[in-house]
Amino acid sequence: MRTLLLILLMPFVASAQDTLYVQFNQSSQKIPCTIQNYTNGVFKIKVNKMDLQYEADKVSYIYVSDSNKRKDAITQDWGSYKSSIAAKTATMFKNEKTGQIMMADTVALDNVKASDIFKKAKNFLLTTPYIKNKYVVSADSTDKQIILTGKNDLTDKANPLINHAKVAYTVDFKCKDGKYRIVITYQTFDGQSSDVIMQTSQSVNFETSTNYKKYKPGDVITYDPKSPVAKFALSIINGLKDSFTNTDEEW
Repeated sequence: MRTLLLILLMPFVASAQDTLYVQFNQSSQKIPCTIQNYTNGVFKIKVNKMDLQYEADKVSYIYVSDSNKRKDAITQDWGSYKSSIAAKTATMFKNEKTGQIMMADTVALDNVKASDIFKKAKNFLLTTPYIKNKYVVSADSTDKQIILTGKNDLTDKANPLINHAKVAYTVDFKCKDGKYRIVITYQTFDGQSSDVIMQTSQSVNFETSTNYKKYKPGDVITYDPKSPVAKFALSIINGLKDSFTNTDEEW
């Protein structure tokens, strides 16, 4: 009993070794090392006097010891990276068959029936102000699918060269027991410039109007969650997700 008490009273001693957890296929490998720095999305580490590099998207977790003189900088940079990834919950990609730009998200809702998911999603999608100029194509409780169209004004009021910028899109929601998937398909983009040198007014396919044409069908597209074309879509996607965690009832 006395020995146990002594053990409990001993101060916790943090490990003097940094650790990187790297994803390989479906497993994670623990790499004891010294993390030298983290810059431009790349970890530089030293293992048994060897210099190695790992890209941040391959790293699932890090431990930086108190003995590492760059602990604060590494921890702060890693935290910023993880926050930026968390903001991009949905995946933007170019459809393999149609070539259209899409943003999609699949959400797990353990132990929630499809009928309850559908009811909650229908209430959100049909009332949310995030979908402008809304038109309900279908809301099928049998197939557990909802299809809407919308057209949002993305004009940046801070840019005097843009009179208006509108994007038309389709929202396709479908669910089953324990999960749902929402897909936003960008259809057309209307833009007009008030540049005194060149005035343009166009309505074209979205994928050929905003530099996304460089991507091949099937490619995943990197995007800035703060950009207008992504921000409005994320508002719909994340708003729907938040509606399932909001337990407030309306009376």
